[in-house]
Parts: sequence; structure tokens; C-alpha cells
Amino acid sequence: MPFQDDERVDRYVKRCVEKYLRSRPETVSVQDVSSLRGRGRDEIEFIWQRRDRSIAKLDGVLGSDRVSVGMLCSEGDSRGELCLEVIADEGKDVPGWFHVDQDYLAYVSVPALELCFMELRPVRGWVLGKEQCFTKRLTMHKDDVGRHYRSVGLVVSARVLEKNLSQYIEIGRLPLL
Repeated sequence: MPFQDDERVDRYVKRCVEKYLRSRPETVSVQDVSSLRGRGRDEIEFIWQRRDRSIAKLDGVLGSDRVSVGMLCSEGDSRGELCLEVIADEGKDVPGWFHVDQDYLAYVSVPALELCFMELRPVRGWVLGKEQCFTKRLTMHKDDVGRHYRSVGLVVSARVLEKNLSQYIEIGRLPLL
């Protein structure tokens, strides 16, 4: 699918991620919450309610839990690399989205629509514990008022994450609409 602008890409990918979450067998419901607050770096996209076998049955009904899911669209990398932003504004030492308190992240490489769906807490702990093993990537950005700033990301292979944290990572392609 040819994409013409970032906003259109985000909308399309968001619908694909929602379809992916709804297709999972443990899903009870998916609620899009991105429009409840203004769009921002640390916003969550979805509240995902899922069956949880660890929660006792109440009146014969299996328990469920609600978790937050964020989404990130990134220009595709044919080597399956993810850039996990650890510092959003290097000059001000502002933490990047990788430090945001979301439960899950759908990291989507476009235009291939490759998905790396991860439980953030264990992935964050493992990656930051081995931070010196990963290449750092500096990226220049321009904010709404024209100020330039640099963010710092750790470049991590999706396959390395999957190999070391297989219970917390799922890699595949997003379902098309």
C-alpha cells in the first residue's frame, strides 16, 4: 500500500493493530483511547481487556485484566532493527518513549507492516541492563516552533529480543484491512 503522509499511515496502522488485538484468542475487548486525550509522545492508543487464567473465576466467569497498549510507526528497516528511544531531548535529558509506563507496545515498521508486539516492562529491564551492548542512534527532530533537538535511541534487533525474551515478544506481520 502506498502511503502519502504520516497521519494517514498512523490511522491505517492503528486500525491494523486494533484488528490484530481483536484477533487474539485471549481478547475480551479493545477500546481506542487515543482520542480521549490530546495526541502526545506518551499517550496510549488502546485499552486491551483480555482473559487472564491467573485471575480466579467469579460466579463461573473467567477473570480478565485491562492493560495499556501503545503504538509506534517507524520507517522500515530490512534488517529487522528497532530503535528504542531512551532520551527524547538530549539537551534537556527528557526520557524517551521507551521509559513510558505502557504495558505493551506495538512497534510497526512501515511500509512492510512488520510487527514486533512486546510486553514493555520485562523488555525494558533486559534492554537497559545490557545498554552498553547496543549501538546508540542520534536522530535530529524539529518541534512545532522550529527548535531542533536530538533524541537518542538504542538499536536492537527484533530477533535478538525474540531469542532472549520469547515469552514477552511476538514478531509477525500485521493483518491487512
